[in-house]
Amino acid sequence: MSPIELRTLIHTALNKKAGTQYGDILTAEPIPPVPGEPVRLRV
Repeated sequence: MSPIELRTLIHTALNKKAGTQYGDILTAEPIPPVPGEPVRLRV
């Protein structure tokens, strides 16, 4: 799954849970990878 697809899923879930206001203000930032862990996005 690409980062774009992951971000879309996160935003979709947030929009369903909290309404569109959070989706409008949140941006996903890449977090420097931690050794032994997958790359994560901070939203």
